[in-house]
Amino acid sequence: RAKKPTSATIIADFKITDFRRTLSKKLDLHLCLTMLNSHASQLSEATIASFQPAKSVGAPNELKKVLLRRQGKDLDTLFTSVIEPYIETRNITFIQEADVRCIEGVMLPSDSVRGVKVTLTNGRVDYIVYSTNKFVLFEVDHSFMFRGTIGVYSIKNNEVVLSYINDGDIIGGHQGCLSSVTGQIIDFTHDLTEQSTIMIRTKQNIDPNLLAGRYIYVDNNILDKGEYNSCYEIQSGECLNENILLHLGNSSLIRGYIDQKDFGKGYVYYVAEGMKFHIPLSFIAK
Repeated sequence: RAKKPTSATIIADFKITDFRRTLSKKLDLHLCLTMLNSHASQLSEATIASFQPAKSVGAPNELKKVLLRRQGKDLDTLFTSVIEPYIETRNITFIQEADVRCIEGVMLPSDSVRGVKVTLTNGRVDYIVYSTNKFVLFEVDHSFMFRGTIGVYSIKNNEVVLSYINDGDIIGGHQGCLSSVTGQIIDFTHDLTEQSTIMIRTKQNIDPNLLAGRYIYVDNNILDKGEYNSCYEIQSGECLNENILLHLGNSSLIRGYIDQKDFGKGYVYYVAEGMKFHIPLSFIAK
């Protein structure tokens, strides 16, 4: 246990026990947590604590966890960690915070950005970048450009072996990626059903088949319901005239009844016609 830890990294290596005996042979299993702590003054405490897991046959009475704390008012913390499962020997040799510089755009006081550089034993170097403002262009470690929400950029033998971006349009030499589908809701399923749908309209040219497995985020703040979750997994999509019909499976859009004493008055919904939405897209190149 340490109060106001000053180390640049906080590392905890857990030995994993196969208490359910699912493996055919005994293995030296580990789970290593490495937390970057370059802003050490932000942490008030770091400790290894015990907690009781859910009761299950053969489960241990208690498990260990890493507990990090900050103290203050109106806190907004971006904790950054790398979690590595491994057998006997680690595959990661070094983890450090990558240099991220703003090249174009304006970072708001509430915005955050973080880059992590992970060096593997096989010589590959992985960069993982996260930004709360996908409209700002960054240069990462004097190596590549990034503009988006999440990016992964891997280099081996001075060659780029993987580029991945989510909800963004620039990663390395790949520019002009479609970051997301945006528009407004035209209609949605109003009844209790096991097959809910949302009809959307967008000005972008997008193949509805590419939306399967992605998530639609609905901006419902205009109805003062921003505290409610309006994010739904898209099972499939299809063109319907100039609109796109999204099939959501058994995800209900109903929040509750208008009147708990009179069900005939109908429902209150998480979404409404005219609400704006966005569907983050991803791009990967190997």
